[in-house]
Amino acid sequence: MAELQEIEVVVTSDGMVKVHVQGVAGAKCLAVTEELERLLGNEITERILTDEYVEQEQHEQESLEIGLKKP
Repeated sequence: MAELQEIEVVVTSDGMVKVHVQGVAGAKCLAVTEELERLLGNEITERILTDEYVEQEQHEQESLEIGLKKP
């Protein structure tokens, strides 16, 4: 069974929008939120990458390195 993918959007009382993505790893996370960010005006004040993002990026890099070493 595939892992659940979620986008949580919270608008705070001061109008700040916070987006949290879960179940989407690596750079795909940024691709998932790209259209939402554009619709909200592309005014990103802070981006915090989760451990899930970083771990997947490392795994993808390791896979690529292994693939390059194969004859």
